[in-house]
Amino acid sequence: MNRTGKFLFLFFALISSCVAARAQTPQSYVSCIVYSATFCPYGAFSNTNLGGYPLISVAGYHQPGDGGGGTLTLQSGSCMPNGGSIIQDNARNCFSRINSTWSQKEFGAYSDGVTAHDDTTALQNWFNATQPHIAVPGNSIVSATLTCPSNATIQGPSNLAGQGTPVFVITATSAIFTGSSVIAADASCRISGVGIDANGRADAVDVLGTHVTIDGFSELKNGFPYDLKCNVGSGSVYGLQKKNVELDSAWTDGIHITGSCHDVRLIEDLVSGAGKSGSGSGISFAGGEGTISGGVIQESAGIGLDLAGADRVSVTAEHIQGNGRGASGGAGIRINNSNTIAISGNHLEGNGGFETGSAQILFAGTSDNINIGTNVYAP
Repeated sequence: MNRTGKFLFLFFALISSCVAARAQTPQSYVSCIVYSATFCPYGAFSNTNLGGYPLISVAGYHQPGDGGGGTLTLQSGSCMPNGGSIIQDNARNCFSRINSTWSQKEFGAYSDGVTAHDDTTALQNWFNATQPHIAVPGNSIVSATLTCPSNATIQGPSNLAGQGTPVFVITATSAIFTGSSVIAADASCRISGVGIDANGRADAVDVLGTHVTIDGFSELKNGFPYDLKCNVGSGSVYGLQKKNVELDSAWTDGIHITGSCHDVRLIEDLVSGAGKSGSGSGISFAGGEGTISGGVIQESAGIGLDLAGADRVSVTAEHIQGNGRGASGGAGIRINNSNTIAISGNHLEGNGGFETGSAQILFAGTSDNINIGTNVYAP
């Protein structure tokens, strides 16, 4: 038998065995439907009629063993395919995942750090799905802003241990990224234990809705111009909470808060190296009100904490050190045209250097109801 004859013999034998298995055991798993004896690509399902198979075993999303595999079961009625947990074949039969891991890879994310493997669509589909969002380790490259929908929680694997550097990172492409932020956070979005590297292309996170939470040792870095921005124009944001988050190497301000943001709580955060452009503050309250407590603000080019037009801000138990390293100097804290400010129980060390106008705490403009309590000052 020649090579072509052998191929046709094996092909028809394979198809016959699949048909026979289905006839004998209707609930049997099917791992190949005309494509390969070892792998059926997840993306090929839309080109295949799978309605006769109640259970389908998938070895992977793009290739076997890539983390996107699993088992799907036939559903009755219509459905809305979402690219991951719910699929539809070419006969409009609906299948849903069972025993899901809820990870980004089940929606087709490569998370391998390869620029050519753009995960923008896969991650947005994952964000939009009504399910838990528990990432597996990896670095996902994105080329456009992702929206964290209302009431969604995006959880990195490091959060499960409650500590450590994020091992799931979302990174903006260096050359072709479009959008004002890597993630736009809508109302009640929670980002926990996730690394976001803006790569100097956009803000890491823009807060667009109320009661947004960022916690769980997340890391926001290389934002342009900000790592975190709370600014929604004429709207108002209430209840922004950020705890145990590291912000690093923003182009200007690490955190930028405006007058439309209220009840902001920045707790036990590390803000480091803001002002890569040569100027910028670790935290800038350009309006707005809230609480800053228990964190570290260090090595900003300009002001560590700049209260410029802030109203009702409390600062306690912060360690503010080494700020004002830029050519124009700076200060640990600057209070400028602000009202009802309480600063007490903080440690300020080595801020401002020797530049003219530098100080641990610097006053500018006209402010009212300023309460400077007991703080520790060190050169």
